[in-house]
Amino acid sequence: MTTTNKNIQPDVRFPRSDDENHATIRSSEVLPLRRMSAVEKSKNPKLQKKEIKFRARLPKVKTGCQNCKIRRIKCDEKLPGCSRCFKFGILCSGYPKQPEKIKPNSRQIVPILPKGAISDIAQGSIIELYLGPRFTEELESRYFRHFCENVAAGLAGPLQTSVWSEIIPQVCEIEPYIAHGLVALGAFIKYSKEMTHGGESSDTKKHFEYALREYGKSLRGMQKAIDGNVSRSPRTALIACMLVFCIESLQGHQASASIHATNGIMMLHDYYQASAAGTEFAKENVIGPELRRAFTDLDLQVLHFLDIRPPAHHVIIKEQLNRYHLHRAHIPTFQNIKDSYEYLQMTMRRNLHFIDVARKLLLEADFQEQSTVFSPKDWEGAADLRQNNNPWTQLEPRSSQSPPPASRCTHSSGKMNGEDESTATSQESLNPFDSVIEDDSADPCMDYVAAAHFPPEILQERDVYLADLMHWEKASESILRECLASPHHSQEFRTAALLKTHAAASSIRLHGTFFIDEIQYDQLTHYFQTIITYCTYLHPYYSTSSYYTNLGILMSLFEVGTHCRVRILRDQAIAMSFVSKEYREGVWDSYVSGFICKWIRDLEEPWRDEKGHIPADRRAKIAGLNVVVEKRRAQMFCSQRIGVGRESVTKDIIVTW
Repeated sequence: MTTTNKNIQPDVRFPRSDDENHATIRSSEVLPLRRMSAVEKSKNPKLQKKEIKFRARLPKVKTGCQNCKIRRIKCDEKLPGCSRCFKFGILCSGYPKQPEKIKPNSRQIVPILPKGAISDIAQGSIIELYLGPRFTEELESRYFRHFCENVAAGLAGPLQTSVWSEIIPQVCEIEPYIAHGLVALGAFIKYSKEMTHGGESSDTKKHFEYALREYGKSLRGMQKAIDGNVSRSPRTALIACMLVFCIESLQGHQASASIHATNGIMMLHDYYQASAAGTEFAKENVIGPELRRAFTDLDLQVLHFLDIRPPAHHVIIKEQLNRYHLHRAHIPTFQNIKDSYEYLQMTMRRNLHFIDVARKLLLEADFQEQSTVFSPKDWEGAADLRQNNNPWTQLEPRSSQSPPPASRCTHSSGKMNGEDESTATSQESLNPFDSVIEDDSADPCMDYVAAAHFPPEILQERDVYLADLMHWEKASESILRECLASPHHSQEFRTAALLKTHAAASSIRLHGTFFIDEIQYDQLTHYFQTIITYCTYLHPYYSTSSYYTNLGILMSLFEVGTHCRVRILRDQAIAMSFVSKEYREGVWDSYVSGFICKWIRDLEEPWRDEKGHIPADRRAKIAGLNVVVEKRRAQMFCSQRIGVGRESVTKDIIVTW
């Protein structure tokens, strides 16, 4: 019979070893004994009498490895590593290098000021640093985040820029009135987008009202800085000007926006003239390349819409840009899309400054000012566009000059002016890789009538600028081909497609400035076709937003809608122009440009013959525009002949939307 004894302790046998160290190592394999419970400790009188010992207060040791500091144990600081880390089984983190002690004699001797003297530092004004946008309410922070997260990246169009995503938000940390302006811009854009998709409601009105309050704070801050003669960086002043331009154009104040943009451009011009470099293309300046490109786009807005600058200013800018082209003319190819974009923007800008000078010279010489022919309505805040302040109202010669015979003018595709429009190539037949710019500067039909009214030196200068567009086309061929092979929704494809449309529109405007009769535009059908092809790809992208700061598709579609008589191309241009009632590209409004094109088409279509041709004497020319976008009304003027050999008659119409 087997008996068990509960008091018998388990037989624990330790391995034998003559080596004491070996025995110690093997003994660690044994499981530790159970800890004594609190009850057992309380019953043991020896443990109750045990004195509590406190750690001695010693100065903290600042040396040793990082591991020992974290474990709060003494480090022996042995090399190559401390023993504590070695026993703990971890890699020693090493010992930090002790900072060198400064020698007493190396201190700089500071002279003691005499009694009553005040240092220069004490005399200077105390500068208060503004550390970040100090939002006083939640709505400010909400609209600021909405702008930075949802608006800034695409505000300038498909080409990425750091102006709105980095530069201006950083300035908000220094200048409160810039922060208020950016909050107002975010609220205005949110209001505009909700009006586009959902219509007016109580919530959308709150966006608009809050935007007005923030805009008022921004304007008061700007005025306070001006009145106080506060010395500001030119970057800050230019950014403030850009914000005012955007907010004014968003509200439909086209005239005010154009004036503020003009003031900013003149301010930038004065800064460059006062600087040592004397030119905006200096490598070192406080403006920076991104902000300079932003004002190049702003200058294009003014040049394409309402420009009140004197001819002398246009001459100076034109010559500066000519020096830029001489410097870049040797470039065989552009290595990236941004360089191609910048060169084209500079070319378009130079061409428009030249067009402004040429138009004003011609108005003084052989062309009549039509301001006495029509009288626009006296609308408050209206943008009044005439022949002397924009590039697209048609000039009318004083002396009569018959247009060139139709048989002498052919399209670049070989189509005669009188052929049926159905024989013209459609947009689908255009290869996206085809050249946009063609060498038609010496076309005898182009200069048949122009030579009778324009000085030869102006026509020669025009041909040089057309050649610069061809140089851009050739130097950009490789990078554009690569970008156009990308997916249609990619940034690369959209940027390349936009450059194609702008190059075609710039060529049309440079040619059209010297056309006397609208029938001469029939030679530019390949440009119209290029614009429609690429705008068809770009339209879905641009229609997703309600506002862009830069020129997009409206300006190019406007050239097609007003001057192209191929019905299918013109109808597509008009349809794409009506994006939405809230859609704007700077000062270019979607419905204003769409209504102008539609009215010109409606005046001409009744005279289209069975072959699809509109006679030259029935073609309408834009004479002027008086528009108040905020009130959604515009008064448009055009001239149209009432028969063969008869004088032109001025017509006008008022549209609302």
